[in-house]
Amino acid sequence: VNSAYHPDSSRGTDEHSEFLIALSDMYSRAPIDAITVSGEDINANLGRDLWYPVEDPGSPIDHIKVTGPFSSHMHSNDRGSLVAKNLAAHELTSAATWKDAKNHDTFTSNFTNEKLQLDHFFVHTKAARSISACRRCRPPVASDHLAVTITLRVAAYLPKKTDAPAHRKRRRFRRKSDKPCSWSLRPPIIDKGKLHDKSTKRKFQAHIRSSLSSIQSPSFDDTTSAVKAAEEALLLGNPERDKPWFALSAETLTPLMLLLLRRIVGRNDWLTRL
Repeated sequence: VNSAYHPDSSRGTDEHSEFLIALSDMYSRAPIDAITVSGEDINANLGRDLWYPVEDPGSPIDHIKVTGPFSSHMHSNDRGSLVAKNLAAHELTSAATWKDAKNHDTFTSNFTNEKLQLDHFFVHTKAARSISACRRCRPPVASDHLAVTITLRVAAYLPKKTDAPAHRKRRRFRRKSDKPCSWSLRPPIIDKGKLHDKSTKRKFQAHIRSSLSSIQSPSFDDTTSAVKAAEEALLLGNPERDKPWFALSAETLTPLMLLLLRRIVGRNDWLTRL
């Protein structure tokens, strides 16, 4: 769970960019099996239905949806576009933009009376289906911002039934949730089968040589890091699983047919001798 306050419009672009880099580093430190939930005042406008293509060809998904169809803003401003790209890089989406409501604005300017949606909860896309509610409410203290609340439904185990048969006394898994989006989010893995391709193998070897060329006496850790970097650069992807486990060619089919024919002839000879 994170909390962040983005620089406002009075700060320069450089300061905002440095903030996004630090925020990106904070996202990256989350454990792999954790679900990121980040409450942020972004001081920017996020438009509706923002999606960004995934550049990694080995990724199981082809795009990331940063916002849904519901928002106070039709289009993003410049700062909103930078925030959206940072969210897409970490597969985060705005929870409130997936829930229909009468109003989504969370801030009212004291000078122009302009209403904006600046406050968001961002969650990982793998938890988007667990969002049951995300709405604004009155804050407990005086403020020009409204508070935002989020409700997530997480996995739970039902208690075992004492009167159930022995073979059915197992903990069962139940999960109820709305489904604002349904994406295949299986993360890519290292597919070492790609090294069977000679072109990929040469690129893999060249990548390792390039990583170690600047080191006079590379250690074991240096070599391991170079191999890992080459794997992440060239071997990421999900291996094909639709290959047949058993394939017959013309060379193997003829001997098998002869063996089968010999078995049939031998069986008939044995029956005629009875």
